[in-house]
Formats: sequence, structure tokens, C-alpha cells
Amino acid sequence: DDLSAAIREQSRALGRPVPGDHYGVNVACRFGSWSDPETERAAEASARAAGATDPRDCLAVGDARAILDRLAAYEAVGVTKFVLRPIAEGDADLMAQTRRLAEEVLPVLHGEEQVVGDGRKSFGVTSSP
Repeated sequence: DDLSAAIREQSRALGRPVPGDHYGVNVACRFGSWSDPETERAAEASARAAGATDPRDCLAVGDARAILDRLAAYEAVGVTKFVLRPIAEGDADLMAQTRRLAEEVLPVLHGEEQVVGDGRKSFGVTSSP
């Protein structure tokens, strides 16, 4: 399903088309693992808020490549804007998570050459083989 296509169609039908760069999603992100206590709490909260949706389909957890892969999945269904929210406990963790997003993920999203995960260079969100 391309949810953004359905929204585009309906908004045009109502005479209020939504610009193409306005299809956004908030994504909770964590450099770490699904077993981190911070991630477990966020996953539980996400599951409660989304009902039966698997938190692994919503949250971006792992290394930079895993986070970029989650964003690529959103991009594949028409999402054009991302708000990345670090999953963190306390100020120091929040700053560390934010710093890593700024250094390892944002340059890739902005099309700058970046070495990710296993040393491969990446130039965009789309997953590499």
C-alpha cells in the first residue's frame, strides 16, 4: 500500500492538494540493540500506541545501516520527510544518541558521502545489497 498515494488522491479530490515534500513520519531511533532497557521501554510504548503493530516495523534500532534501512522502508511507501527522535535515558545518553544521528545518519540523508556500518560507502537512504 502506498498511503501517500491515497492521501494525494483524496486531497486533490477535495481541492486541497498536499505538496509532495509534506509526507512525514516521526521515527524513534537508537544506536544499540533491541535488548537495551531504553529500547524495550520504547518498544512497549509503541506497541501500546499502535495496537498490534510490531515495534520493529516502526522503530529504528541498531547501527547506522539499520536506521537507514528503516528510513528506506518508509521512503519506499512515499514518506518524504523524517523527524528522528533519539531513544535515550538521561541527558548524556540523549546527547550521545543525537550526536551519532548527526554524524552517521544525517550526512547520508543529505546525500553526503558517508561510511556506514561495515565500511561501505553510502550516498542515500536506499538500502544497498
